[in-house]
Amino acid sequence: MAASACETPVIKAFRVTDSGPTVVAMVTRPHEKAVNCLAVSPNDTLLAAGSRDKSVSLWSLPKLRPIGRLSGHKRGVWSVKFSRHQQLLASVSADCCARVWDLRDLSCHRCLQGDHPLYDLDWLGSQHLVTVDQSGLVRVWSVRDRAPVATREGHNGRAWCIASLGDAAPAADATDEGTSGSGGHWLTGGEDGRLLLWRDATAEAVAERAEARADALAREQRLQNLLGSGRLAEALALALSLAQPSRARGIVADLVAASGCGRLDPELVRGLDEPLQQRLLEFSAGWNSNSRTCHEAQCALHALLLVRTPQQLLAWPSVRRHLPALLAFTERHERRAQQLAACRHLIRLLAADPAA
Repeated sequence: MAASACETPVIKAFRVTDSGPTVVAMVTRPHEKAVNCLAVSPNDTLLAAGSRDKSVSLWSLPKLRPIGRLSGHKRGVWSVKFSRHQQLLASVSADCCARVWDLRDLSCHRCLQGDHPLYDLDWLGSQHLVTVDQSGLVRVWSVRDRAPVATREGHNGRAWCIASLGDAAPAADATDEGTSGSGGHWLTGGEDGRLLLWRDATAEAVAERAEARADALAREQRLQNLLGSGRLAEALALALSLAQPSRARGIVADLVAASGCGRLDPELVRGLDEPLQQRLLEFSAGWNSNSRTCHEAQCALHALLLVRTPQQLLAWPSVRRHLPALLAFTERHERRAQQLAACRHLIRLLAADPAA
């Protein structure tokens, strides 16, 4: 089945055969304003029409009998597409929103809020949409999470349309994270007069994220093993590489307590790679802003100053960013320590001579 619409507005349904298209049904004034877009469902039983009157109408094929109207967009609807895998319909509008409609009850299943007027869309499997917008961005959305998962710049100015080349691999089950299949290609056209070819790399991205998660879990287990066996120096290096400031602070506290002198061993800090030393400094800046954790911060800073010259420290990009706060909080901690020392001295005097 095929369909057409015009400014009048009029919608016509055609049956296409080898001898040519034949009009099988026609509807006059299906919307209050012009129809911008049409889409036929994969099984040729439904027709969706998006209009400048901000609504989407549904019609049964081939007789074009009305089924219902989908309302929710705040500006004209520019594109509608049926999902090839579920009973869902997606629409985009100049109101910067992509809406996903459940065809079973004609309710809005998801609303994806963008930041520019959207002009066209297509489905990537059953759980992702790809849209093009006024700024020329091509954006992939997770329907489940209602958020973009990838954004690419391509066109200079508006991107008007997107079309699938139909070569994507079959989609996975709807519960699988990689629901968009793999390797499909799409074309986008923009007001810059260019056609851009895009490849769906969702499967590769999913595999990379899974590998990263597995690696993080393995390193977390190794950290637990190091802590359990008392190998605190190795545990500190691993906690720093995992970017776990709270865990690293706890390890520093244990190392200071085990040292017997209330300090962090400078040789332990010297054994860290320079990127890990920089991260220790960054973590220390955060710990130093809290009176409960400033002791660990001061111990780490003291060790760093013993193994690195001031010139070397100032060459690190993060130092100049953290230096003002480090100085301000360190001065505050010093004043508090001096006040406590004075109070302790006074208490000792009073305890030694009650008559005083």
